[in-house]
Amino acid sequence: MLEGDKMEKAIKRSLMIIAVVAIFAGITACECADKHETNKNIDEAAIAIMKQVVSHYQVLKSYQDDGEKLLLDPQSNSETNKFITSVTYKFITLFQRPSQFKFEFKEIGEDGKTEKGADGKENIYVFWADGKNIWSLLPIYSEPMAEKDLIKIGSESTLYSFCSSHNIPRLLTDGFGGRRLDNIIENISITGREQFEGVECYVLTGRIRYIGFHKIKLWIGTTDYLIRKIQEDFLDHSRWEEIHHNIKIDEIIPDSQFSYNAGK
Repeated sequence: MLEGDKMEKAIKRSLMIIAVVAIFAGITACECADKHETNKNIDEAAIAIMKQVVSHYQVLKSYQDDGEKLLLDPQSNSETNKFITSVTYKFITLFQRPSQFKFEFKEIGEDGKTEKGADGKENIYVFWADGKNIWSLLPIYSEPMAEKDLIKIGSESTLYSFCSSHNIPRLLTDGFGGRRLDNIIENISITGREQFEGVECYVLTGRIRYIGFHKIKLWIGTTDYLIRKIQEDFLDHSRWEEIHHNIKIDEIIPDSQFSYNAGK
């Protein structure tokens, strides 16, 4: 049998596989009894904000961030709204129009260091495109693997990164493949405004249409329409949080950054 933590990660990875299939293959949610509520109480203001988000990301000349993906478990089986972090991942995103892209993702251990595999090497996943060629580098390989297009690395990186390589890149370019956030959220509404890391944000809530998720919550800057945080709540009361720090837009990114060795 798998040890407890390995079993937990295996279960979370299974949820991720379901999510990736849903995003890239279009599996729809089960025909639930509350289907008639899908278009009930439409919040036009929330829909308008999401349209602003999409239109803003699609015209950005470049985008940079660093962030975290937190996999959270409830402290008990009851809905106490108190969570403990079970797994932490860190990532960086670089994008420059028309087709330069880099996403680097790694699991962080309780000691704050990057987790290592059985071979002693750090478990770092890197996906990048320099505008001409596209590669991926996974911990199981010693050398980068050539990829044919962004859609291919989009599905792969989404699987390994628990969607954190998909949500923002897909807003930036249609070439990344899969469905955009605005196309998979229903019953979206504004629940208020909050400060998040010093930025005034609209707080929007809704429900994911596809198998595996239940509720989603977004923190969106009120002036720049950039997404600072995405929170997803599952039916088993577990939660994923995706946080985007240090966002920079429309700055020139040197070509040298769109490679694996950048900054090494």
